[in-house]
Amino acid sequence: MCRDCGLNLVPLRDLAEQLTGNRVIEQFGGNLLVFAALGLLLPVRLSWFTRPCRILLAAAGASIVVETMQFVLAIDRHSSVDDVLLNAIGAYLAAQLSRHWWIRHRGHGGRTLPGRNTAPDQVGGTAELGRA
Repeated sequence: MCRDCGLNLVPLRDLAEQLTGNRVIEQFGGNLLVFAALGLLLPVRLSWFTRPCRILLAAAGASIVVETMQFVLAIDRHSSVDDVLLNAIGAYLAAQLSRHWWIRHRGHGGRTLPGRNTAPDQVGGTAELGRA
């Protein structure tokens, strides 16, 4: 850890300090909410992100970019691996809140949703594949 340079690479050290401080909700809750919108909307928009590990990786990657920029630009912000962890967890939790939206888009019980697995027929409408 480099206190003078504003960098902490030791996991869970800043979290312990945040939980004992007087600004717990501001620090802890703020980091959980930073990438909440990403986690909430990404799996709704792109079905590839419907797996929890992919949401965590995307949020962690974006958070690493933010923390790196804070350190490189020296904008008087503390860069910490704990911020990356909390940001990724916040995105994951928000994704779980939107789970009913993106599961609806994937279908239930093997049923086919309109517009999926269909091909144009001769009249210009659609017919399911394999039923011709």
